[in-house]
Amino acid sequence: MNPVAIQTSRGSHVVVDEEFLPGGTALMIPKTSDGRLPFMVPWLNKQ
Repeated sequence: MNPVAIQTSRGSHVVVDEEFLPGGTALMIPKTSDGRLPFMVPWLNKQ
């Protein structure tokens, strides 16, 4: 049996206007120098 590959994480949620991330598409940066995984997801007409 394989162990489950799920790990908890902590983070912040920031809501910005759609001018900051237009288009309604999510964005993820898969590799950063400090190992964090930043992402942006459209939310409640704020993008």
